[in-house]
Amino acid sequence: MSIRGFGDAFAFQRLLWMIVGTVIVPTALLALYGVVAIRNERAASSARARVQQQAVLKLAASDLFRELDRIDTEVHVATAPCAKSRATPCSAQVPGSSRLWVWRSTEDLPVDLQGVGAPSPSSSETVWFVPSDGGDPIGVFRADEALVGWQLDVPWFDRWLVN
Repeated sequence: MSIRGFGDAFAFQRLLWMIVGTVIVPTALLALYGVVAIRNERAASSARARVQQQAVLKLAASDLFRELDRIDTEVHVATAPCAKSRATPCSAQVPGSSRLWVWRSTEDLPVDLQGVGAPSPSSSETVWFVPSDGGDPIGVFRADEALVGWQLDVPWFDRWLVN
């Protein structure tokens, strides 16, 4: 004869389900909760990093465009005397620009600009284009009776970005 509960299959199953229900299921649920929490934290961290990167890029882009406007204004000012008079030679050296071309609307396009897709500017606003040969961007504008083209010095911007 045996005591009820010891060796009884029904009691053993009840004990097993009680252990499963009170220990194993909550442990599994807590582990699942932990996995979800870690995933959410990673997603939030990635979102914060993306927002910070976008803010830095916006700031860098605004600085870059401000610097481009400054260089463009300096080129406009430096080429104004030679654009008005043919007698004044045009050899303006503006930091941030590598090359400069000045020609009259009655003259042909400078040889360096032929074949690279230079537009014909109709206003004093700078029109930008990327040469078809893959060189650095070129800005072209009208200054009085002359047309002016200048090439951006991209390596100069590398030095500018470091500072």
